[in-house]
Amino acid sequence: MRMETSYLVGKTIKAVLTYPLREVHPAWKSELTPAICTYMAFFELADGEFVGIEPCEVDLEGERYPILGLSLERCERSSMPLPQPSGKVVDVVALTEAELVLPLKVCRVVESDPLGEGAVSQFRIEGEASSAIVLRHIMPPITLGIVVEN
Repeated sequence: MRMETSYLVGKTIKAVLTYPLREVHPAWKSELTPAICTYMAFFELADGEFVGIEPCEVDLEGERYPILGLSLERCERSSMPLPQPSGKVVDVVALTEAELVLPLKVCRVVESDPLGEGAVSQFRIEGEASSAIVLRHIMPPITLGIVVEN
């Protein structure tokens, strides 16, 4: 079920889970490309809920091609393992880089468009004491960049 980012305000993020990290090809790197890149991330909340953050494409009125955006939705832990064509299953792992700011009680969520395309493509999840987790849809499309600020 899709949700507004305001849902996270007042919640405590206990863990950040991701699929194995991926390397971005040098041709797609820019000043907006963070060191941590993956396909999707999940927040495990202190109340036992899981919220998924996924890069997506957004259709804008009058635009010829979809632009980069982000989706936030509740999910179940059992839905996270991804079966591969080879028969192997890829599961999420804890993002150790995020442990510096966890648990993170969410004080504010700032949505922005650093790409200047007209859709929200970045969430800045701010906690107390200047800590934050920034999630950004980056190039190539359908890649999620993560920055942990402490």
